[in-house]
Amino acid sequence: MKNCRGGGLAAIISLKAASLNLSMPIFQMLILPVIDNTATSSMAWSNNVNAPWLTPSRMTWYRNMYLPNEIDWKNWDVSPNFALKELLAKSPQTWIAAAELDILCQEAEDYGFLLKQLNVNTTVVVYEGSTHSLLILDGM
Repeated sequence: MKNCRGGGLAAIISLKAASLNLSMPIFQMLILPVIDNTATSSMAWSNNVNAPWLTPSRMTWYRNMYLPNEIDWKNWDVSPNFALKELLAKSPQTWIAAAELDILCQEAEDYGFLLKQLNVNTTVVVYEGSTHSLLILDGM
């Protein structure tokens, strides 16, 4: 498996299990996931461009550190939204958490919509007014 990061890792692991015909997990939880390392499948990174912490320039830097070869950005094992529909349809029940003021919010919502279209039992929760730093603010 290529270097992966972020909440999209659970989606990638589930898709790997499906591609190998392994028994699937009962449930997957994606929290603030990175779904599209190309940032082209939606206008995701243009939304919330001025949100604190995770800016397009930071996201690009992270992506380039983990995935220095642009040719890898569209591989489904780092960008699960590019998996074949037949593979995505094998995803387990999915719960996705997104932060409203996060550049990744739209791609999380789009991925949830895609899974729902493929009859995967999927719930997407967008936390209003929150940013990508949602989890570190839990105790504050």
